[in-house]
Amino acid sequence: MRIAHFSWETLHSIPVGGISPVVTELAAAQQRMGHEVHVFTRIGPGQAPYENIHGVHYHRCSFSFHPDLIQEMHNMSKAMAHEFFKCEDYSGRFDIIHGHDWHVVPALDEIKKARGHKIVFHFHSTQYGRDGNKFNGGAAEA
Repeated sequence: MRIAHFSWETLHSIPVGGISPVVTELAAAQQRMGHEVHVFTRIGPGQAPYENIHGVHYHRCSFSFHPDLIQEMHNMSKAMAHEFFKCEDYSGRFDIIHGHDWHVVPALDEIKKARGHKIVFHFHSTQYGRDGNKFNGGAAEA
């Protein structure tokens, strides 16, 4: 199968937290099982836009940074969707699209609307979990 992962972080881009090893190791395990695996992620300083690492295709996407994190994630998602469309147009339709956490939702939405793909989406945590399973008032209680 052809599998595409979308994540704002991996061990081979900009690692931030726990999503990095999960996405990186899942992609590598799928590749070892014989699947063609592509990871669409953001580019870090001095990194190449494309690299094949242990058989996994890493597409590191450039985009315009923004001081507002939500807008920055929209910019990143737009770049990821653009790279995905280029890749799919060149080498064929993907069988599985797997998005990791909220950062990539705009990319997944654009791909679903444009190409009709079914999407696998994985929340890796919630703010409740990040805050030690405590409500801290305000929006956290919603």
